[in-house]
Amino acid sequence: MISGRVKTIAGSPTDGFKQGVKSEAQFNRLSSVCADPLNPNCYFVGDMTSVRYCDAGAKGGARIDLIAGGSGTGAADGKCVDARFNFVTGLGAICGPPPAASSDSTGADPSPVHNGTRLVVVDSMNNVIRMIDTETRTVSTIAGSGMLSNRDGRGLNCAFCRPTKLVLDRSPKAKPDFPVVWITSGMSCLRRFELETGLVTTIEISSAYPEAIDCTSTGHLIVSCRYSNGLFLIDPVTREARWLIGDQRGFSDGVGLSARFDTISDLVIVEEERSVYVTDMGNRRIRRVNIPLDRWK
Repeated sequence: MISGRVKTIAGSPTDGFKQGVKSEAQFNRLSSVCADPLNPNCYFVGDMTSVRYCDAGAKGGARIDLIAGGSGTGAADGKCVDARFNFVTGLGAICGPPPAASSDSTGADPSPVHNGTRLVVVDSMNNVIRMIDTETRTVSTIAGSGMLSNRDGRGLNCAFCRPTKLVLDRSPKAKPDFPVVWITSGMSCLRRFELETGLVTTIEISSAYPEAIDCTSTGHLIVSCRYSNGLFLIDPVTREARWLIGDQRGFSDGVGLSARFDTISDLVIVEEERSVYVTDMGNRRIRRVNIPLDRWK
């Protein structure tokens, strides 16, 4: 068994909105994280109403800086320093060449990253998907009207119902600059968002209420279910969904439907181990699920 070592690198027990080094930094409600694809040991972090940048390898200790947003809720596009969010729950980083700027990017901006990385952001309580462009230092709404509904369409003509998590397509056919984005949304829906065309479509997952999501290198999706407390595998081509493990609330290790979870809040796939690591929120545990080879394909 691998022995894991846990070390706190930034933050304090006090709620707040403060940048700084190590324990000087303060967070409100940390909800999402993704790696900076161009800077090793650096991460983008979603903290309720803002997106922060964690340089874990900074001299003197991990440093937290502001990328976009502020301490208050809102729904404003524009310069990163002026943008406002209402519960950032999902992040995905794209390191391809950014598109042409759609608005003025002059003026002061707190972002420490100006390398062309683009961030796709789930702004859950505003029911929209946003884009942060670190080169132009702007925030724009790229999908969703703000209406509480799961309606297909392009760009601002579609709608989301409390979107939660996202993952970028990692299949061999994925376009590096414009990957497909998969988003979990309320009312038993999984949404497919084509960044290149702006088209949002829906996969219905009966009675599942998809929550956390990750993508394999073949493009298959593993998704957790809030109310049925299990994991299922989705083929993005056929849109077939297959149960992998768990189907009732509780706590027990085991095989297949004998395993029990209590709200899988997030998950990550480790393909070398043929495993999925999950945060079992209700049971306050981190658990590993081994996926048989025939189920992985």
